[in-house]
Amino acid sequence: MQNPSQSFSWNSLIHNIIPISSQTNVARPLQSINKNPAEKLADLAPSSENDALSSQIKDYQKQQLPVYITVRRNMGNMYTKDTLFGYFQKYSSHPQSQMVIFEDIDSEVNFMIPKQEILAIWEPNA
Repeated sequence: MQNPSQSFSWNSLIHNIIPISSQTNVARPLQSINKNPAEKLADLAPSSENDALSSQIKDYQKQQLPVYITVRRNMGNMYTKDTLFGYFQKYSSHPQSQMVIFEDIDSEVNFMIPKQEILAIWEPNA
């Protein structure tokens, strides 16, 4: 039987070691946290547009007028544009609230929608 220490030398072990810094598959630390596109748009949108949207939604809430809205929604890794018909419901009395509740007339479902995902609001033609 052979002695295991005789089958290799310590020098051969040291020379075969690859330093970690030269390996290409080393995990790199995250440089920044990725935001979803809706958050990026909210950061870029001027506050005057957000204020205008908030006041428009508030007017429709008071009048209880049915409106069409176009909404961008995230479905897995895709974004879809949906058109809903219904009423805005009161959600928060806080003026800086970023969420609204929309009651869809066709499906009798309430949607909780972030304001930055509302692309358009319009009244039906009489």
